[in-house]
Amino acid sequence: MMANILEANRLVLDTLESCSQGRVDGESHIEGRVVLQTGAVVINSIVRGPAIIGERTRIENAFIGPYTSVYHDCVIHSCEIEHSVALEICLSPHKVAPRRSGHLDLD
Repeated sequence: MMANILEANRLVLDTLESCSQGRVDGESHIEGRVVLQTGAVVINSIVRGPAIIGERTRIENAFIGPYTSVYHDCVIHSCEIEHSVALEICLSPHKVAPRRSGHLDLD
């Protein structure tokens, strides 16, 4: 089943057109076809497309490789992922805690 999800992700991302409604700091690099949805933040990271970063997602000190979809309200910190699908409110293994409001705070 996982292979089917990753293949479907690859097929969708192959049709992606770049669009940025998020924020990228000066230390980060966006390469290839990348979608940054509203409120997405990329800090000191590399995002190599095709990739999509969902609403209110924070990418920090990380590498997001090709064929990666990161859904809404995720925090990806100090790690590398590629050819992956990260679902809603996914947290990489760092000090991160969800607030009661549903948004995320870094400790």
